[in-house]
Parts: sequence; structure tokens; C-alpha cells
Amino acid sequence: MTSITDKEVYIILDGWSAHRSNMFFAYADPQPRLHLIPLPTCSSRMNPIERDFSHIQRDVLDNSDFSCPKETMDMVSDYIEKELNSN
Repeated sequence: MTSITDKEVYIILDGWSAHRSNMFFAYADPQPRLHLIPLPTCSSRMNPIERDFSHIQRDVLDNSDFSCPKETMDMVSDYIEKELNSN
């Protein structure tokens, strides 16, 4: 039986400064199961999370006037459920 500790873990690194920090690499480098996959600089379009965030920004947040944080969170949640999960 394979346990979760036997699985390989792949981490996609975008341009976030925390992904380039010495502390991150001090933790990640000695981990034999971790495989780091850096994205090229200025390639946010290759990162599916960034792509989804840009859709949320454009379709939900831009030019919006929410009355409270809960309303914002509800609208983003609805958008994710209806639009992003359907693709």
C-alpha cells in the first residue's frame, strides 16, 4: 500500500518573492519528494491560478461597488462556482 509520504510533490513556482526567498529554498531543497518547477519570468498566463484570478478581477471586481466584504466574497464564490468550475 502506498502512503501519502511516498508520493512525489510538484510545486509550480511563480514570480512571488516568497518563492525566491532563501528560507523557502532552505526548506524545499533537502526534501527529496519535492520537485520545484519555476515558471519563466513574466509568464503569469502559464499559471492557471493567475489566469483564474485575472478572470475574477475582470468579471467580478472591476467597476464594482460592494457594500461589505461578505457581499464581495459571495459574488466571487458564485462566480467561481458558476463560471470557473463549469470549464
